[in-house]
Amino acid sequence: MSIVVIDDNLSNLEFVAEALARSGVRILTSGEPEKGLALVAAHHPKIVLTDVIMPGMSGLDVLREAKQLDSDVEVVLMSADDLPQDRTQDARMAAAYLRKPISPAKLRDCVARLLEKHDMNSHGAHR
Repeated sequence: MSIVVIDDNLSNLEFVAEALARSGVRILTSGEPEKGLALVAAHHPKIVLTDVIMPGMSGLDVLREAKQLDSDVEVVLMSADDLPQDRTQDARMAAAYLRKPISPAKLRDCVARLLEKHDMNSHGAHR
């Protein structure tokens, strides 16, 4: 099981990877949205954590593209800013919205909740 983390700020990328290091899940990181989406296509993660404001491709673009690749993937948006009102419709597809700075505990809780939800859904589907 894997998680893909996409953030153009390398210190944020390292923070998230370190905060989730002991989660028992493989953490794949990318500083570029396009390469992050290639990781999503190749590894089919359960969760994608993405920064919202990045050069070239926004986190909302990542959200839409990741959902096209795998409709079951849970996408968590991360940003220091509130979402602009005109973008809140897009954000409804997201599993969660985390406001930076994010506490490691809040990050781990969010990911644990989504992994638990995924577990419950996948076990329910196989009965």
